[in-house]
Amino acid sequence: MDGIILLAIFFGIFMLRNFLLPLFADDYSYAFIWDGKNKGNLIRGIGKRERVKSIKDILISQYSHYLTWSGRFVAHFFVQLFILIGKKFFNVINTLIFISVIFLIYWLGTGKVSFDFISFDLSLWILFCYWFCVPSLLITNLWLCGSCGYLFMALFQCAFIMPYAINYFNPVDFNIILAIILGFFAGFSNESGGAGVFFLTLILVINSFILENLASWQILGFLAFCIGYAILVIAPGNSVHIKLVREVRPGYIISEESFMKKEMFIRNFFSGFFPVTIRAWILFVPIIFYFFKNGMDFSGVYIAAFVASGFLSLLTAMIFSPVLPERAGYLAVIFWLIASVSAVKNINFLVPNWLKYFSIIILFSDMILCAYSDYDFGKQLKNIIQSLEEQKDKDLITVPQIRISKSAMITRWRALNEYAILFGSLVKIPESYKNIMFTQYYGYGTKKLVCV
Repeated sequence: MDGIILLAIFFGIFMLRNFLLPLFADDYSYAFIWDGKNKGNLIRGIGKRERVKSIKDILISQYSHYLTWSGRFVAHFFVQLFILIGKKFFNVINTLIFISVIFLIYWLGTGKVSFDFISFDLSLWILFCYWFCVPSLLITNLWLCGSCGYLFMALFQCAFIMPYAINYFNPVDFNIILAIILGFFAGFSNESGGAGVFFLTLILVINSFILENLASWQILGFLAFCIGYAILVIAPGNSVHIKLVREVRPGYIISEESFMKKEMFIRNFFSGFFPVTIRAWILFVPIIFYFFKNGMDFSGVYIAAFVASGFLSLLTAMIFSPVLPERAGYLAVIFWLIASVSAVKNINFLVPNWLKYFSIIILFSDMILCAYSDYDFGKQLKNIIQSLEEQKDKDLITVPQIRISKSAMITRWRALNEYAILFGSLVKIPESYKNIMFTQYYGYGTKKLVCV
């Protein structure tokens, strides 16, 4: 019961943050039909765009998006759907998705699906590590665009691997149709996460083959995953996107001459691989302790599979991506957390009560600071919208630059910080797509807007 209470309070604060955080950055761009013929909606100097008003508009938009920007059709379909039907609906669904992912982590870590007993210690470990180890928590779990691209996709990815993981301990007869559906959507998700799922599923399929209990649902589910992943990575928009960004922001994506060269690998290592791994260091403590105590036994192989797949996910992204932001390591950390939960469960390490209470205080204090940051941002945005109305007769509208919360130094990456403001907020350049989409979203047409 203590575990359920802990989870309930955590989920409650998470939902509060969803309601406090307004639309932000690229959310405004995806409120409009994607215009691939005119460089899409995320490039400086774009013109008037048409609002998404129906599911048909979303499908038209995502077809163009697939051809001219990104293969993440499923993720961005959800983005445009939630912007169409309203942020309040997203807030509730996003919380439910988050709850589902937390339970999937719990079940994958313990190796069984059950609500009969929720361990307080394991729940605290999951919540604490998730909150502080997941890269770019605000971007991957709370921001509408980012959550649909990472948290939502993690639900498909973890749900797909669940029967494979359970089958590792006790052979199961899983529904073939469901395995195919989950496999396809897990593959048609995101690039780095999909790579991790590929390696993990392959390991578990090979294990079943060796043990002579490989079932048809495992094979067909894995094939469906590969088809979905292939559709994702071969999207024409992936290369078009890179070319456009190189033209507009040449310093953001590695140059064509340096692609797949030493310079790119070093840059990706320090921009993504290294910070993601360092932030998640605490996850490896029980894992290392487990292997010192038990070696590579039956459960150890299971733990090692998740650890290795997480690293392979990051390595794949580091080697093949022209740019590697920290958020690309999201599923790698989820896999390491699952391995860590499995290790904690199997070593039965007794944590003193004072350390548990201290961890709870740290966790919820940080969550409250983050919630305040969301509230502060929302308040500033309302003032900007009001300023738009007051200056609606002017050709050039001036608004104040959004400032970060005083708690930003403490809540780095878990709330709005300098990076999020710099790359996602309104800017001093009127031709920025951020400013253009913002004014169009709130009904001010092509009026120019500048931050001062």
